Amino acid sequence: MNYDEFRSAGHNLVDFIADYLQNISNKPLFNPVEPAFLYELFDEKIPDDPKSLAEIQNVIEAKVLPYCTHVNHPGYMGLITPSPNPAGILSEFLVGALNQNIGAYSIGPSATAMELRVIRWLNDLIGYDDKAGGNLTSGGMTSNFIGLKLARDYSTDDSAQYDGMREGWVAYVSEERHVSLDKAADAVGIGRNNLRIIPTNDNYQVRIDLLKEAIQKDKSVGLRPICIIGLAGTTNLGAVDDLESLHEIAQRENCWFHADAAYGGGVLLSKKYPGLLPGLALADSVTIDPHKWFYAPLDAGAILVKEHRRLNMSFGMQPAYLTD
Repeated sequence: MNYDEFRSAGHNLVDFIADYLQNISNKPLFNPVEPAFLYELFDEKIPDDPKSLAEIQNVIEAKVLPYCTHVNHPGYMGLITPSPNPAGILSEFLVGALNQNIGAYSIGPSATAMELRVIRWLNDLIGYDDKAGGNLTSGGMTSNFIGLKLARDYSTDDSAQYDGMREGWVAYVSEERHVSLDKAADAVGIGRNNLRIIPTNDNYQVRIDLLKEAIQKDKSVGLRPICIIGLAGTTNLGAVDDLESLHEIAQRENCWFHADAAYGGGVLLSKKYPGLLPGLALADSVTIDPHKWFYAPLDAGAILVKEHRRLNMSFGMQPAYLTD
């Protein structure tokens, strides 16, 4: 593609997106199409014939847009995928053009500096001091995985990352958890059966009394807490656990305290309702998803860590191709 073609196609696409956003309320919010219809619609072989961008645009308008859930629609209130900020839409365009790799400073200097500044802003929102760190991720799934990996390494004195997990470790979380925590427990070697699921009270907060009982029961048979997980805004209902009490328990048991604020973390931006997540700054690590209440386009997550050095201890490998 030459630059004139690119320029023309780009202007046409921006005009198309602007018209789409401006007129979205005239479209049905959701087309209740049957899966079988779409599977047949997209049942094509790998294309072997070049098509112009104009032809591809026609395919998108015929086969993709009619069957989207229009999250920009004023009637959209489903799940927790937001209407992306238009500035974020344009930024995706620019990001694709610059295509920076932030695996090492030398191959993405300004992008690396920007990520570190965004992480600093998020840590400031939580209330972490200058020892904190973190990194952006593809979303809460990855962030929770990193949080539990940090918990595993901290509570095992970093032996697990070298020798693997030994039996005898358990983690604790509310029954209102996001399924990513079950998957993370599996992936880091804790095991799903060793993720203790604690019932909630009438406010859908984890019951502290039952958590303490579960810990004592496990310890009586030689099991040790590896992580206490607090929920700062559950996916189902937005409930917030008693994070301060959970921190006290984690301190007493000398284990990691991870807070999943993927959904609820957005309230940290609220000036009208400050302080809705008391105790969040006590967590050793926090999951936040800017692609929810921060209105960033998918995917945009973050893992924030109170002690940045723990990230280096868990992930700090320097192969030659990533050495500055």
